[in-house]
Amino acid sequence: MSALRHRRRSRADIDPKYLAFLRTCRCAICAAKGLEQTSPSEAAHVGPRGFGQRCPDRKAIALCGEHHRTGRDAHHVLGKRFEAHHGIDFELLFAKYAAAYAADMPVTEWSDSAVERLLNDIELVALADLHMPEVLV
Repeated sequence: MSALRHRRRSRADIDPKYLAFLRTCRCAICAAKGLEQTSPSEAAHVGPRGFGQRCPDRKAIALCGEHHRTGRDAHHVLGKRFEAHHGIDFELLFAKYAAAYAADMPVTEWSDSAVERLLNDIELVALADLHMPEVLV
């Protein structure tokens, strides 16, 4: 076997229902910047991974086509600079999406305060002094 062979994603890394849930969410960048979203949301795998590999599905966020693939400041264009360029926190977004998904919270009921209560209830992160941009509206 070649040492260059890619590791296959385990079943724990694959969650089609979670990806479908992300596609119902508003683009994290459009929401944070108050922009009108002009294309449907896509599940963008933004978590850490090796070259040519995909991160686990739970390390994906909702992005419109422009912010995911086609725009000048898209994740596919900026790569590792995307998070800093847009001033967002991937880990906080992962936690917010996970909490809303676990609670089966309809997207229309999302607000920072509702998601913050969920996060505190399930002890994912302490949010007392973190700034939470309105990305789940």
